[in-house]
Amino acid sequence: MNVYSEETPGRDLIEQARAALSADDAARATEAGRRHTIKEALDLVRTPQTAAV
Repeated sequence: MNVYSEETPGRDLIEQARAALSADDAARATEAGRRHTIKEALDLVRTPQTAAV
């Protein structure tokens, strides 16, 4: 059985990340994200990232 819901498990995480950004940064991140294919987006989250210090 497949259960579909309006609740997206990652939605809260997205909203937290969006709240941590300025409005301009959030808009730029959203636009940049729209240009990625699903494969590119998955590759980004699978690649270990190091924080710039």
